Amino acid sequence: MRADLHRSNYGTQHVRSVQSLEPLPPDRWLHFKPVNNIGASFPPGEFRVMWRVTNTDEAAARENALRGGFEKPEADNRRWGAPGEAGEFQPVKVRPG
Repeated sequence: MRADLHRSNYGTQHVRSVQSLEPLPPDRWLHFKPVNNIGASFPPGEFRVMWRVTNTDEAAARENALRGGFEKPEADNRRWGAPGEAGEFQPVKVRPG
């Protein structure tokens, strides 16, 4: 998976790529893109990706924002993460059926 930091959602204001577990500013958006082991996107129609989103830490419990489940992707199997939307985002490939 690749994650890029943006100043706004659905925009072109790319800031930089980010690494797993890296602390991030709370006012930025994350754009998640599933990629294969060489960094290429999955061919359209070959796989559908669902996103497993989990947030069960103490801060989420205090804010009544516990999360756990599967969410549909946006365009091209990608997903945006809102500012302050903490948690773990993991792409899960599902063969078209």
